[in-house]
Amino acid sequence: MEKIMLVASLFLLLELNACSKTENNSEVKNTKSEKIQTDTKMNNENSQDKLDVEKFKKTAKKWKDLDSSVGYRYEFYKKYPKGRTVRILGSDAGSFAKYEYNVPKPYYLTIFIYYPDGSLEEKRMLDLGSSTEIGVWVYYDKTGKKIKEINKEDIPVRKFSYQDLLDLMHKEGVINLNDPESDPFEGCNPMECPNRLDVYYGRKENIWYFNKMRNYEGTSYAIDAKDGSIISKKQFQGFDL
Repeated sequence: MEKIMLVASLFLLLELNACSKTENNSEVKNTKSEKIQTDTKMNNENSQDKLDVEKFKKTAKKWKDLDSSVGYRYEFYKKYPKGRTVRILGSDAGSFAKYEYNVPKPYYLTIFIYYPDGSLEEKRMLDLGSSTEIGVWVYYDKTGKKIKEINKEDIPVRKFSYQDLLDLMHKEGVINLNDPESDPFEGCNPMECPNRLDVYYGRKENIWYFNKMRNYEGTSYAIDAKDGSIISKKQFQGFDL
């Protein structure tokens, strides 16, 4: 399972970096555990978040895509204090996404996906390693009206939350919530990066898997999501989990 986690994390990261905006049922098919809300009050709430597309294109670095129909691709990257990092990706084809690392809390990743005109389309939240869906995901129409919300935390059997997991890893000395790292995959291919973070929730077995690697050496945990007890803990080198 822990080996599968690496592959799952990679595919999700690549999907997000391509600004994928899948409209199939994969995000909402588990309706028994992910409560979908579409009440009148929500539909009257509008998003004020908008990306200034022209300003972004002028300040970002750009390069021409091999596919002429895409035109130029753009990337803006900036680090802030306390581990906060902002990365914005886009293209002339009209796809844009902003990644805010350690927002709203340490070891959280918030992703904003925009319509071609810069209006907010989706707001997602993941663990910092980009492999586990957490928090509340919000969807908007092109006018900025909130149309749907999915609570990714609404899993009755998972008594031990993602935040509980972070608190435990802080106590174990694996991470430091008071001095969080920024983008764990900064400047390298995820499959070759010497520093990486993988967090995966196994829904079927109700287990959290947490792998932290620095300079190709790390620690792998399996945590019972029912009560937070440590099922296993082992050291590893490279990608041999």
